[in-house]
Amino acid sequence: MYGNSNPVKMFENLRVGIIGVGGGGDIASAYVLCKVFKDFFKVGFCMPIAVLWERWVVDPMAGPPSKTLIRDAVIKECAYLTGKSYVSRGIYTYKPQASIIASLIGDVVPVITLEYGVQGYSKCLDELMSTYSLDCFVGLDVGGDILAEGWEDYLGSPLADAMGLAALSNFNSVIAVLAPGADGELPQDYVLSKISELARRNGYVGSIGLWTNHLGHMEEVTSRIETEAGKIPLIALKGFEGVQNIRGGLRKVKINIVSTILFLINTKVLYNSSKLALALSSTRSLAEAIKKAEDLGIVTEFHSELRRMLAMFSNKAYKLQRLSKDPGGQSSGVG
Repeated sequence: MYGNSNPVKMFENLRVGIIGVGGGGDIASAYVLCKVFKDFFKVGFCMPIAVLWERWVVDPMAGPPSKTLIRDAVIKECAYLTGKSYVSRGIYTYKPQASIIASLIGDVVPVITLEYGVQGYSKCLDELMSTYSLDCFVGLDVGGDILAEGWEDYLGSPLADAMGLAALSNFNSVIAVLAPGADGELPQDYVLSKISELARRNGYVGSIGLWTNHLGHMEEVTSRIETEAGKIPLIALKGFEGVQNIRGGLRKVKINIVSTILFLINTKVLYNSSKLALALSSTRSLAEAIKKAEDLGIVTEFHSELRRMLAMFSNKAYKLQRLSKDPGGQSSGVG
């Protein structure tokens, strides 16, 4: 995959699955990236694929839901969501962002669930390769947390990314980082320094930029899905340069023309440099994956969500009915 002397022909005529590895709003960017790959690389087929782990404002239970909680969808090794699919937590329901994308494209969107660890993730990818005759996967991460070592200040969601990296290391794949620092966790300069470090290890493949003719696609999807990180490339493409607050003011994002660039990384080189991804490879459950992260001293998004959930339920002013959402409820606003 990486050796083609003409980079424009790297994906030409291939059947590609683009996975929003971070969960949440990354599926919106995967949808846009399929448009970009069709324009730039002339792929033969491109499918956006989601990871089912919505953020707090959509799903205030700690951890991602299992396939058993998905309703009105075909369930196999992957789950296949339509515009009518939703998740039932018992005391509330919500529509995953993948279901919103399914409504937009008028077709099913495959979803990877995490309850069976990296081994279950890989089984889903095997199923997708077979069902859709895919040639390769692109593991898309908006912001670049997938490059993290796990101990960085402000890093909030390393687990889903590392599970995706571990699974994708077994497939013909490439990692794609869009808009370094866009999620407000790792600073833009730090993400760029990690990419340079990978380049010194022969792990940098190349980069492409979003063009202004992609504005329409980006505006279309971000108007349907409330994603903060996914909007950063759109804002940058319109010429904004500066700092913007996201996550209710808890995070700051540096925005400039670099935010419109997609960096392609060799999956194996990145995987071999990630202690967390290496530790997760053999996991067969989400609980085992969380324990592996704990053994490395890494705080994950599950731990953050658990603290918030426990605080919420211990608040005497908390009212259960405020959790009740229409199946067509809001998106995470994260991504």
